[in-house]
Amino acid sequence: MEWLYSRRVFSADLMKEQPVAALVNETYRVLSEGVNSSITQEVPKELTNNLRENTFRFSGFKTYHQMKEASLLLEDKKGGFKTYESFQRDVLSIDNRYNRQYLEAEYNFAVQSTQMAVKWKDYEKDGDDYNLQYRTANDGRVREEHAVLHGTTLPVDDPFWDKYYPPLGWNCRCTVVQVRKNKYDVSNSQEAIAAGERATAKPKQQIFRFNPGKTKNVFPPKHPYMPKGCGNCTRGLRLAYNANSEQCKVCMAVNQQQKTNTTYAGKQAKQEALEWAEKELPIVELNGKKARRLTLTTKDNHSIHIGKKFITETFAKSIKGGKSIVEEMKLVTQVKQWLPKATKVREEAGKHHPFNFSVYSVTFNGYTIEFKTKLTDGEILYIMKIL
Repeated sequence: MEWLYSRRVFSADLMKEQPVAALVNETYRVLSEGVNSSITQEVPKELTNNLRENTFRFSGFKTYHQMKEASLLLEDKKGGFKTYESFQRDVLSIDNRYNRQYLEAEYNFAVQSTQMAVKWKDYEKDGDDYNLQYRTANDGRVREEHAVLHGTTLPVDDPFWDKYYPPLGWNCRCTVVQVRKNKYDVSNSQEAIAAGERATAKPKQQIFRFNPGKTKNVFPPKHPYMPKGCGNCTRGLRLAYNANSEQCKVCMAVNQQQKTNTTYAGKQAKQEALEWAEKELPIVELNGKKARRLTLTTKDNHSIHIGKKFITETFAKSIKGGKSIVEEMKLVTQVKQWLPKATKVREEAGKHHPFNFSVYSVTFNGYTIEFKTKLTDGEILYIMKIL
C-alpha cells in the first residue's frame, strides 16, 4: 500500500517492481501448497509442470487485478489524492476480499482441481476398462445443481467429461470415480450434457466448464483474471500479441517473472546439491591430489565413480535442455538410492570429447532417469537427466 501510494498510479509496466513481484510470489506460494499437496512422484512430469505454471500465471493476473482495483482508490471525490490513512483504510477491504475470502476458495479449488487432474491421467491410462461416474459428497451441503449430476455414468471418452468434470465451482466437493462396466446403467450422453449445462447456466458458473486433466490447468481458462484479446499469451506467446494491450503486457511480465524464479530456484537447488556432496562424498587420493569421490556399483556390475563435477555438468546441461532443474538437482542427492538399480542400455561415441560414453537407465520413484558415464580412467559419472 505504501509503495502504491507513493506511485499514485498502477499499470502493467509496474508489474516488475519488487513489491508487486513479492505479492505475486506470496500468492503463488499459498496456492502452490494446494497443488503440491495433491501431486505425487508418479504424476507425469509434463502435467506437474503445466499445473504449477498455470498456478503461477493465475497468481500473477490476480495480483494485477488486485493492484489495479486498489489504484482506483487513490483519488478522492474532488479529483485529488486521499491522505495515506484514508487510502489505507479503503484498501484494507480489498485486501480482505482478495487475500482472505477469495484466497481460501482458490486454495480449496487448487487442491480439488489438481486431485481431479491427476485422477484423469489414471482414467485415460485405463481407457475403456471402466466407465466413470459423477458423485457428489451426498450430504446436506450439496448444491442442488450438482446433486442432479450425482450418479451420471459414462465412458471415459464421452464429451460430457470435457466440460462437466469436477470441480464445478468454488468449494465444490464433487468427484468422479471408476466403476466396473455393467455394474451401473450407462447414462444418456445428451441428457447428461443438458443437465450439466443447466447446472452451470449462470455466467459466473460457466467458467468451470473445463476438465483440468485435459487442459492441464488448475484454474478455469476463462476466469475473469485471465487475459483476453492478446492470443494465447499464457503459453507460447507472440502469435496474436498486441503491444498496446495492457493484458498482454501483464502476461509478458508474469512470464518473465516465472522464468526468473525458476532459474533462481534451480541455482538454490544446485547449491544444496553441492553442500550434499561436501558431506556425502568421501575424500580420496586421486593422481596425487585430494578429491571427493564415491564409487557405486550398478545392477549389472559396472563400477561408477562419482565426483562433484557431475553436479555442475548436470546443472549446465539441464538449463540448456529446459528440463526441471530443481527436480534433477534433488535426484542428484539421491544417487546412492537409484544408481545401484540402473542397467547399461548403450554406448555412444564422444562427438566433442576424446572419449566415449556409456548410457544407463533406471526407474526411481516414478522418474525415468538416464545418465552417462565417461569412459576414461574407469567409468566416471558425467551427467543425468529425467526423460
